[in-house]
Formats: sequence, C-alpha cells, structure tokens
Amino acid sequence: MISKWPSWIKRVGHLAWVEEDDVSAVLSWHMRGDIDVVVTETMDKAKDIYRKTNGKQQVIALDSIFKRNTAKALPHLRNKSFTPTGNPKFALDYFIFRKDPEVCRTVFANFIGETIVLDSLDDATKYRTEASNTVTKFCACPTLLAKTGERIASTGKFGGHQNRAPPIGQLQGNVFGEPPTKDLDIVQDQIQLLKKLSGAMKKQRDARTELEKQKQKDTTFVMKKNDYEQLKKELAVVDEGIASLQGSGQHDDRPVQDLVRNSPRLQSLPAVPISRYPPGMNEHFSGL
Repeated sequence: MISKWPSWIKRVGHLAWVEEDDVSAVLSWHMRGDIDVVVTETMDKAKDIYRKTNGKQQVIALDSIFKRNTAKALPHLRNKSFTPTGNPKFALDYFIFRKDPEVCRTVFANFIGETIVLDSLDDATKYRTEASNTVTKFCACPTLLAKTGERIASTGKFGGHQNRAPPIGQLQGNVFGEPPTKDLDIVQDQIQLLKKLSGAMKKQRDARTELEKQKQKDTTFVMKKNDYEQLKKELAVVDEGIASLQGSGQHDDRPVQDLVRNSPRLQSLPAVPISRYPPGMNEHFSGL
C-alpha cells in the first residue's frame, strides 16, 4: 500500500490520454466498467461520496490500493523463449498520464494488471500459444487485446460478443482522450508568450504615461523655481537700493521748520518781509 498520495479526486477516464485511436477504443471498452470510477485520496472520502450518491457512484480510495510491480518484462522476454509478432506491449505503457504519473500508474495497474496489446487477433493467438508452451509453465499468460478489437482472456477464452469491442461510437463518449498535439503545445506556449508580451507592453504604456505626467510636474516646478529665483534677484536689487539710501543719508534730529529756515537755498534768497496776507490785503484791512 501507498501511504502518501497527492490530494485530488478524479475519474479514471480523466487521468490519462491514449495516442492511438484503435488502442484507445479497445482499452476504453476493456475498462468500460472502471473508466467512470472516482478515485479519492482516502477511504473516508470514498465512503462520503458513496453515501451522497446513495451508492450509485463507483469509488476507490488511494490509501487502499496495493502497489504492484509495474517494471516487469513482457513474458516472452523473461526467458527469451520465442520471438513474437504483432508488436506486443503492456497496455499500461499506452497510457499518457496527465499528472502524478507514478500515482496514476499504480491506479491503472490495479485495474488493468499486465494486460498486453498486440496488432491483431492472429498475433494474439500465436502469442498465447507460444506462451502456453513456454512461459505459462512458470506463470499465467495475461489478458491479450488486439488493436482490431478482440480480446483473449487470461483463461484463454476468446470469441463471442463479450470479447469483441463495439464500434467506438457505441461507447457513449466513455473513451480515453487523445493527447494534445505538438503543434497545440507550441501554440499554447506562444499564447503564454503573447500574454507575457501584452503584460509587458501594458506596463511600458503605463510607465510612459507616468513619465509624461512627471515631466509636466517637473516643467511646472522648473517654471516656479525660475520665477522664485527672479523674484529673489529683484528683491536683492531693492535691498541694495535701500541699503545705499541708508548709507548716503545723514541723521538730523532738528525740527523740519528749522531745517527749512536754515537751509542753504533759503539763505541765498533776498530778504523779503513776511506778510500773513497776500499783497494789497493790508490796505484793505487798514481802512476798516
């Protein structure tokens, strides 16, 4: 048993792809009773799903699965007893697991065991015959599947409706999907690159807009700074003028009348009698 599993719940049919159409059809038919099984992390979760579906949903718990040895060689390679036809290959090796391949391989091995896929029924019957004369003396021959849709059970039984896969259209969509093509992978990579490029271009536009705003702020700041410097210069000129006036002037505390009376200009004028009235007014008042 495996004690540590990733935390996920999936249907068996969603865990893997099969690249070849004919192999996908025969494997989907062979596993038709297991393809809709829900795989849970623990037995408690499996029981919970069982209760919620009133026992209608097939479930299996990861912590209850025995980990098989999936590294075995094909029967004819174990003692190199014969050279088969039909390109025999473990069915397990046809699955391309979407994620957690080690876990998924253990899950699928639990369902499909050491089933072998060959090209045709003739190849499968020859393999079974050769194996029964050599290999099966030491171990049982596993189930054999033909890409043409036939099955030879591990008991050696084949033929009949039960051992013949129907047309893929009759599987009602319960078929392992095809993996993404390499071109699709390239396109997906290009899409991711375009998304990154779009994000980078947006950041560039935002940065350019912010730069223009900052330039406008800087221009306003420079203009205000220039105005301030000009005002400082003008104020300095005024201060210099005031300072020069204060430096050239003489302080005199005498009254203004005395300053005027004793001024050099007034003293240079001819003496004139001071009258309180304009000329001619004295005669007018003297006759009164």
